[in-house]
Amino acid sequence: MTIRQAIDKADALRPNGIDRPTKVLWLRVLDGQLRREVVALHEGEAEGGADLAHNEEQPLLAAQPDSMLYLYWLMAQIDLAEGEVVRYTNSMQLYNTALAGFAAWYKACHKPLPRGQFRL
Repeated sequence: MTIRQAIDKADALRPNGIDRPTKVLWLRVLDGQLRREVVALHEGEAEGGADLAHNEEQPLLAAQPDSMLYLYWLMAQIDLAEGEVVRYTNSMQLYNTALAGFAAWYKACHKPLPRGQFRL
């Protein structure tokens, strides 16, 4: 899924008045968090990511079927910005479930980086 696809799908599901640059920023923040908290702790280099994007055709880090986490994230941010607290809570529950699934898959498929060794 690309940045453009994520935003277009989220806008179709949640019509809103939030400007596009704000949504791109939200995706960049999320992909930066995914890279820092999941990908960077494991061997291998992830391709793409909105945190490195210069255009809206850049692929996001999480591919299918995990790319739904981007839609849930955008919908949650839209709900929060528009004061829809109940919708925000529901969207965040969906996002957290999708995030946990992506993190579990990534950890199962990529060897963790070695950590510092302690000697006593």
